[in-house]
Amino acid sequence: MGNSVTKEQKLECRRLREIKRWEREKSRPKGRYYIAYVIFIITLIYAVDEIASQITTLMKTEIANDLFATENSIGLLNILTILVQI
Repeated sequence: MGNSVTKEQKLECRRLREIKRWEREKSRPKGRYYIAYVIFIITLIYAVDEIASQITTLMKTEIANDLFATENSIGLLNILTILVQI
């Protein structure tokens, strides 16, 4: 019988430790604003990516006018772009 009492005590002790662990977990502060933070970061990344991909289109005329002072400056810039990509 002494053996069964210690087993029961061990089980009870284990159960109490498990209950304490769950209570600690339950009392831990939750990440309320986590989803808002994730959405903000994703939106910021998307905006930066859009700006980076559009900047060449938006600035192409200005770059061409600075590099070449002719009417066909955009055409020359397109030719240079094709040559660089080859």
